[in-house]
Amino acid sequence: LADLPEEAQAELAAGGQLLTLTSGQTVVLREGAALITRGTVHVTLTYSDVSAARVGAGAVVAARCSVSC
Repeated sequence: LADLPEEAQAELAAGGQLLTLTSGQTVVLREGAALITRGTVHVTLTYSDVSAARVGAGAVVAARCSVSC
């Protein structure tokens, strides 16, 4: 995200939320992106039970998917 203009970075930071997931918890992303800051998560297609990928800290996950621990 460092490649984005400062204005875009400020806009993202202002609209961002910090969520802490516990094991078994799922978050559905409808738009935007998720930056994984700690641990690992499973990424699935929206409303799917099958994990498409497992990503860890530092990964950016695009919108329209589910993220679960």
